[in-house]
Amino acid sequence: MKNKKQTSSPSSYLKYFFVTIFLLKLIPYSLNAQSISFSIEAPETVVENEPFQVRFILNNANGSQFHAPSTSGIEMLFPPENAVSRSNFNGKISHTHTGTYRAIKKGNVSFGKASIQANGKTFYTQAFSIKVLPADSPSSKNQRNSNKIFVRPILSSTSVFHQETVSLAYKLYFSDINIQIGEIKIPKHNGFTEYEIKDPSLGKISQERYNGRNYYTATIRKSLLIPQKTGLLTIPKGEFNFTVPTKQAMRDSEDMFFGISSTSYINKKIYSQPFSINVKALPLPQPNSFKNALGTFSVNSTIIADKKIKTDEAFTIKLTIKGSGNLNLLTAPDIILPEDFDTFEPKITSNTSINLNSIEGTRTIEYYVIPRNEGEFKIPSILFSYFDPKEKKYKTSQTKEHIIKVLKGENSKVSTPNALATGITFSDKDIAYLITQSKKSSIPFIFSSAFYFIGLILLVLSILLYTFLILKDKIRSSSPSKNALKISRKKLKDAEIYLLDKRYDEYYESLLTAIQSYLTNKFLLDNNKMNKLEIENNLIQNKIPTDYIKSLLEIIDQISFTRFAPNTSSEIRKDLLEQSKTLISNIESITNR
Repeated sequence: MKNKKQTSSPSSYLKYFFVTIFLLKLIPYSLNAQSISFSIEAPETVVENEPFQVRFILNNANGSQFHAPSTSGIEMLFPPENAVSRSNFNGKISHTHTGTYRAIKKGNVSFGKASIQANGKTFYTQAFSIKVLPADSPSSKNQRNSNKIFVRPILSSTSVFHQETVSLAYKLYFSDINIQIGEIKIPKHNGFTEYEIKDPSLGKISQERYNGRNYYTATIRKSLLIPQKTGLLTIPKGEFNFTVPTKQAMRDSEDMFFGISSTSYINKKIYSQPFSINVKALPLPQPNSFKNALGTFSVNSTIIADKKIKTDEAFTIKLTIKGSGNLNLLTAPDIILPEDFDTFEPKITSNTSINLNSIEGTRTIEYYVIPRNEGEFKIPSILFSYFDPKEKKYKTSQTKEHIIKVLKGENSKVSTPNALATGITFSDKDIAYLITQSKKSSIPFIFSSAFYFIGLILLVLSILLYTFLILKDKIRSSSPSKNALKISRKKLKDAEIYLLDKRYDEYYESLLTAIQSYLTNKFLLDNNKMNKLEIENNLIQNKIPTDYIKSLLEIIDQISFTRFAPNTSSEIRKDLLEQSKTLISNIESITNR
């Protein structure tokens, strides 16, 4: 006998429906209960004896039993308990109390904690204080009503070292809060690398006393500057456009009787004042391990490899520089490796944040290394020198030494003697046998196998000698020194193509390779040990003029700086390319005299 299939009745479906709806209704309440907050909104600065408002806001709940905060130096004009508003927008509930106050003394006034009951719990605001500016004199008030407006460039310092960070803010001062900001033309900061700071406080209106008057203020731009030249660097004026309100005079007796006046808006263009920064050269002598780093830093290194290090297989030496200063402009420190190790152009990455004082974070440099022979090797400490502008002196940090064991890789080639490679062995008996046989032979020597054997050897030797002479001639004609210019020009051509295609990473790579390959091939510099000091000493030994050497080192520095600097123009990159071409040609012409 078959069982009958059970079916749900309509009433059971309705029951499940209402239970589901009930549970869904509970979800927002549970979520809101977890995100209840009680906070305040208040001005940072007010003027003495002028009214201002403070809002006490409860989010995601309806509140009761509100208690206003205690105050010091404050007169309450309208209590927040009597000014209550509630809203419910898309399920988000807010409950707000608004109090009106007046500061009765200048300086700082304080508010205690406000409290409110919600969902059976008590919530509190944080205590806070407000800065109170002195009231304007009657003459200053009249001037304030004249709607004066101007922009001030504010610097953290007007005298810094080369490569030292300096903060710049453009601050707007105005008398009427109803102005509208239009087009802004920030001046070019020539001679500086600039990093614009995206700050949530930009555009926030506050009040400030300046030259005996109270103004509304708003910071409209913040940036961090790093000077790339020494001397007195001047920033020209900036241009700022605003729409400002202006009151029109009463037109007739009817307007005068009713006190009617109208407000119109006019466009107003103002300019910030130009300013100068004195950039001082860094003191001499500089440590050999100094790479234009300014600030405070620490360094450490680690070895990264897949399990075991083997010959002909790459591993990584990872150098991490941590601190604050001109981090984004740091170049890779020199690394000393055993002679049996090959290394390549390091990979450089940055993880930094930019604030109004400096660039903070880490800069990671990864050196890819391939050992050629097995054994135990020592990786010496990496030296990193920087200049501390606060203490005005050079400091040097260093990493720890690493001892590594290199095993023989699977693809390593093992050189063996020819005899072992061919499997041929000889003994005294074999030689004696050949001599005895030759004595007993009655065949003329000219027809003997020995004659043909000797002839074959002479033929092979002749071919080898001829090949050697040809190869020697080719090697002589294609020596690295003679091909240095050709190789360099090919890389410069590649850089020019990358520049036109706006492939800037490849452009810098080719430009730097063109210079390095020329120096390596022309002057037999070791690419693994190439640094500014080695380049300078080598070129001096080869009697290259001092001004050429100085120009070459400056070009290398400019490549390093502009490579990681934002907003580098195409003209600067093109100039670097042309300077490199000219300088290499000039050095080539001198060495070929």
